[in-house]
Amino acid sequence: MYFSSLPEAYAPIGAPLRYTLAEASAAETLVRIRTADNRLLGTKRFVGRRDIAFDIAPYLRSDLLFTPQTGPSGVEAAADRARTIVVEAESYDEGCRSAARTFLAADRARAAPSLLTALPPARLLAPDETDELTLLAAAPMRITVTAERRDTQLTESYALPAAGLFRFRLSAADFPEAERLTVDLGPCGSVVYTVMPAPDGAQRIAWRSRCGSIEHYTFPVVQHVERSVSKQRARSGEGLLVAAAEAEECVELHSAYETAGMAAALAELVEARQVWWLDAGGYRPVDVVTERAELHRCGAMRSLALTVRSTRPSEPLWSC
Repeated sequence: MYFSSLPEAYAPIGAPLRYTLAEASAAETLVRIRTADNRLLGTKRFVGRRDIAFDIAPYLRSDLLFTPQTGPSGVEAAADRARTIVVEAESYDEGCRSAARTFLAADRARAAPSLLTALPPARLLAPDETDELTLLAAAPMRITVTAERRDTQLTESYALPAAGLFRFRLSAADFPEAERLTVDLGPCGSVVYTVMPAPDGAQRIAWRSRCGSIEHYTFPVVQHVERSVSKQRARSGEGLLVAAAEAEECVELHSAYETAGMAAALAELVEARQVWWLDAGGYRPVDVVTERAELHRCGAMRSLALTVRSTRPSEPLWSC
């Protein structure tokens, strides 16, 4: 018994991840799907088959959750955006173990070197905001940030130590008074930020994209805030009593008028598995209530309206 085929390294979990076993026991074969640190994700049992094919992607989709972090500009490993998997097969008289494979939390395949992003390379960034870039590197490389202000330039360099999946956090506060920030990612391309203050009352949102990255966008308008209450009532001899009450606050956000590329990227928010509200306390998980995003209307400029609420009962977002 042996594995006759494996998925490619860094294949996306949004597509099938098929393993094939050849010459398996005709009686029974037990397959175990484990992470590199030996954590069991699931098992599969096959009976009466010698050539076995199976897909492990569903086990990874339910296991992968992103963990956004705050901090200064710099490079960090992006272990939360990939899983390294080993598959074991066992029958009564023999067993085998696959080579380790790392898979991306993405819906599409990308070859290294590559910048994993849904957003266009020209972006806005406020002086107190951060952005994050997810890189699939083919080899060690350097990331160079050039900060421009009128006739002056400041350059900072950051080392990406090895091949693999990394995230680069850019904090505009590390480049005070910069008007333009250019991030040169070597073979992964470049991203250019125009640094300007966000409108009063704007709200920054982050989400897990289909590319396997965490994207950020500042909604310039908080259009509407609504607080509703669900009550459980009981009737006594003295009349109706409120036995329990649970409040919920929904916030409607409006984007700026955007290009087609940016509008399509923002539309991912409707289907994103993880979305966060950014405030002084960091990243707060939110639920996107909106279930439909309009990408184009003839004769109208593109703008996305999005309603979000906290994932925790009775926790306000706006009026906290």
